[in-house]
Amino acid sequence: MNTNANDQHIQDVTGGLGITLNPLRQAVTNVFAYPKNINNGETMSTCSGTSLSPTFVTGFTGLQLVCNMTGGSSGGPWIQNFDTNTGSGQQVSLTSFIILNRPNNLFGPYFNQNKMGSLYRTYQN
Repeated sequence: MNTNANDQHIQDVTGGLGITLNPLRQAVTNVFAYPKNINNGETMSTCSGTSLSPTFVTGFTGLQLVCNMTGGSSGGPWIQNFDTNTGSGQQVSLTSFIILNRPNNLFGPYFNQNKMGSLYRTYQN
């Protein structure tokens, strides 16, 4: 990856989150996003709860978190081991979709070694 004039990568300047592959499926997880239902999407919001493996979505092997965020949340990171003092933690998923007849639930992919690990290793530096 390219560096700036001081030979720094963007993460060296701005900070960044780590990534955990094959994370615990049931663990305290913080989700960050700009959902439309909270201040019309103009304020970053967060939910914290225990992530789950949903059993009612046929073929879906990702994660679920009970949270009242709606549209606009997509792409927001799911962080485990979040430290409120430093803003650090490990990204384990991201908000991918909601199901209209399952309000107050977010769903995201499971970051496994095979798929996400391969992508991460390809572009990590």
